[in-house]
Amino acid sequence: MADYQIVDAHAHIFRSPEIAQRALTIAPVHTTYKGLMEDLPKAMEKGGASKMVLVSPLTLEDMRQSALAKLPAGQTPQQRADAEKEIYQTLLGRLQRHNEWLCSLHKENPKAYGFISMDPLVDADTTRKEIKACAKQGGS
Repeated sequence: MADYQIVDAHAHIFRSPEIAQRALTIAPVHTTYKGLMEDLPKAMEKGGASKMVLVSPLTLEDMRQSALAKLPAGQTPQQRADAEKEIYQTLLGRLQRHNEWLCSLHKENPKAYGFISMDPLVDADTTRKEIKACAKQGGS
């Protein structure tokens, strides 16, 4: 038995095979690991890892830009501000649900820890609350 631990500090994880397939076609993949929870034990064993940090990037800026581009032209400044606030709230909810899911994976595999997502456009108080909520849930 080695007197050290190997920790895979950057293991991508995806919610479904379809999402994994889309994501894994973007960049070359040099492994048989497909980024799904059922693949983790085998990947950990093969790599000799005792723990894994699960990364699941959430591209909120792309989502934000897409939503902003769909806003109708000719809105008043107040309508635009209201629409942007609604987009912000929608994306914040998506971020929170994503982080909850990522942290919940630790319950499935106690050797896996979620690396939660944050967004630089989220205000500091909300960011702190999100970090605390994830820490309280465990697995992050």
